[in-house]
Amino acid sequence: MEASPLTQQNRPGPFQSKIDYLYEELLKGDSDIALTNGFWKEFFLLRPNTTKLRQRLEDFSADDLLQIQDETQQLFARAVAEAKSGNGVSDEFALDTLTVFLGSVLVKRYTNPSSEIITVLAGLDEVDYVFSDFANTLESIVRTGSSRKPFE
Repeated sequence: MEASPLTQQNRPGPFQSKIDYLYEELLKGDSDIALTNGFWKEFFLLRPNTTKLRQRLEDFSADDLLQIQDETQQLFARAVAEAKSGNGVSDEFALDTLTVFLGSVLVKRYTNPSSEIITVLAGLDEVDYVFSDFANTLESIVRTGSSRKPFE
């Protein structure tokens, strides 16, 4: 006998916001996921859930962060690039994300703090470029009072 269409259906699981889903995808440590330009555009167009991001990052040990360094490096570099872009609210959202990300990553207890923090944030090969870009972005924001590019 066929099941009646009037039978009670299972309730869907709890609602998960899109940004929470993107945090989950980013931080699950699956290097096979495609962190495309579209992923990052959507990521920074959504208002960050700083509480959820902080909770997700607090669940990781320093060694866990080293295991997902490809993802953390991309997050840091993309957030810096978006913060200096001047694209509407996404630059503000990128700064909020950077604040939580750095606050969570820098408090971990690393075996070799200097090199491991560099590895998590930028990678040893890209550290000069990424950190210079980060410092220049922060300087520009402080000088102009916003994350919008000056003289545009």
